[in-house]
Order: sequence, then C-alpha cells, then structure tokens
Amino acid sequence: MGRVVCANCGKFFGYCSEVEATLTEGKNSWGFDSKSTNTKRSKTGREKFKSRPFLKAKDLPAKGATFTILEFRAAPKQMEYSDFLCDIKNGTKEYTLGLREGVLLDMLIDELGAKTEKWANKKVRLVKAGPKGQYINVG
Repeated sequence: MGRVVCANCGKFFGYCSEVEATLTEGKNSWGFDSKSTNTKRSKTGREKFKSRPFLKAKDLPAKGATFTILEFRAAPKQMEYSDFLCDIKNGTKEYTLGLREGVLLDMLIDELGAKTEKWANKKVRLVKAGPKGQYINVG
C-alpha cells in the first residue's frame, strides 16, 4: 500500500496497493524523488553534515516557535527511527528534526509543498501537540 499524492500540488488522495511500484522506481510515497534531497559527500563517500541535537517537544516553548528550514534530506539507511532529516534553526539554536512517514511530514508537505528541494530558507511554525504536549506539529 502506498499513498496517492498529486505530483504537482502535493494533495493527498488516499492509499492504493498499486502505488508500491513507484517506491521501487526511486520515488517515495509522496511522489517526489527522494534522491533530489541535498546531500554533501566527503572524499570517503560518506555524507557529512553539521552535527545538531534532535528537536524534541520539550525544546519548544509552550506557545510554539517559528523555525527556518536549513536543509531537508533523506536519513542514512542505518538510522532506523527516521526516514528523513530536516535541519532547522530558531535564532541561534539549530536542531535536526527526524521525520518518519506520518502526520508531521504530511503537515510539512501541506504547508510547504511536495518539492523538498525548495524548502530551504522557508519558515514554519512548530507547536506542541497531544494531551501532554508530547508531539510536535505544524501550527
């Protein structure tokens, strides 16, 4: 089963068992190419990025905060808890937001569009969600 999303506008239409084929063709379940994310490689072939702490709900103020997206990329294969990584900045504080195929990623796609290569330097408001404020959502 895979998500059916418009490749132009990113609108979600539902799930389909025949969409599985696009996952093997280099596209993820939203219809955009996961290889289009920015990656920097060192001479050894490993990706090298600035190390940042992961953003947690407890790091957000009670009323939320506006973050600037620095970069969006696919997570390394050995990182089992995140499918994508989004580097974000609020003032002088920089974080990495680990994303899986789920609600928060869908909210970001709805807010910013499906073309992740255009997310750099865009602003997004993140807020605490859930009964105990344990989740992060787009506000």
